[in-house]
Amino acid sequence: MARPNINDFRVTGNLVKDPEAVQLKSGKRLTTFTLAENNRQFNREAQQWEDGEPNYFDVAVDADSSRLGNLAQNVGESLHKGDRVSVEGSYTASPYVNKNGEAGINHKIWASEVSPSLMFASADLHQNPRAETSPSAQAETATTWEAAQPGSGGPDMG
Repeated sequence: MARPNINDFRVTGNLVKDPEAVQLKSGKRLTTFTLAENNRQFNREAQQWEDGEPNYFDVAVDADSSRLGNLAQNVGESLHKGDRVSVEGSYTASPYVNKNGEAGINHKIWASEVSPSLMFASADLHQNPRAETSPSAQAETATTWEAAQPGSGGPDMG
């Protein structure tokens, strides 16, 4: 059975527990957490909002990726259980059958961006010391920055 795979996936939800630093048998280091996407639906008959079943996503940030800079470390140091965050990355889904014979789906995201939501909280940002990045990551950042400058033909941020 083919697994669904979406390379540009975004989801917003709440952390189920504090992020954890883990090391795989292969030596790869990750920061992982579980995100709950809460679904609310408006019941027209009752004229009120009702909670639906949440979707859970296992999220991993590659701590060894130079392209991601300090993302894994910053997630581990900054986020906590209950925090509302937005996650961008590559999504995969794989079916499973639990010990009771019930079918389910594992939702997994390899995060390329994790951002705290400012909907219900404020943030005090602290810049990390500039990390060494690969030439391709530097070029991508420069291109994105140049495109965002007024008069460059990119989006007008002012």
